[in-house]
Amino acid sequence: MSTENSKFDFHSWELPDKEYKFYQSLPEKDKRTYEKNWLAVETQKQKLAQARARQQKARAAATKRERASRTHRLIEIGNAVEAVLKKALGDIDGVIGADDIQALTDYLQKQEDRGRYFSHAIINARSKRDPDHLAENDSYFEDNDYKGRYISI
Repeated sequence: MSTENSKFDFHSWELPDKEYKFYQSLPEKDKRTYEKNWLAVETQKQKLAQARARQQKARAAATKRERASRTHRLIEIGNAVEAVLKKALGDIDGVIGADDIQALTDYLQKQEDRGRYFSHAIINARSKRDPDHLAENDSYFEDNDYKGRYISI
């Protein structure tokens, strides 16, 4: 908006009473300067509000992508488990029970407690696909002296 080419209806701007009284007490030249400065401040406020809205929208989109990615990953893991079992979890009674999930969780936890067998298998599989991956993740095994001992899949 150009302030030089347009007349301001300063009364339509919602100034607090105290500020409006101050504005009324200004000489005409100072009123124009005040109007220009006020308009610049209001424009900046609008731009800031728009930037915050864009930022919030970007955060929401990122959260949505992360959630979709996690959901996809969990579905893939479920598919892998069912492929190994050669049946769907809950095929017996048609319902996946909490005990089915707990049994799988307990089994995987035992594998990790006994020597990180599950983690070793995953990292070993990745290193076969991408040899540089192992070098990037070597620190994972340093605490238990597992370097160099990988399980074949």
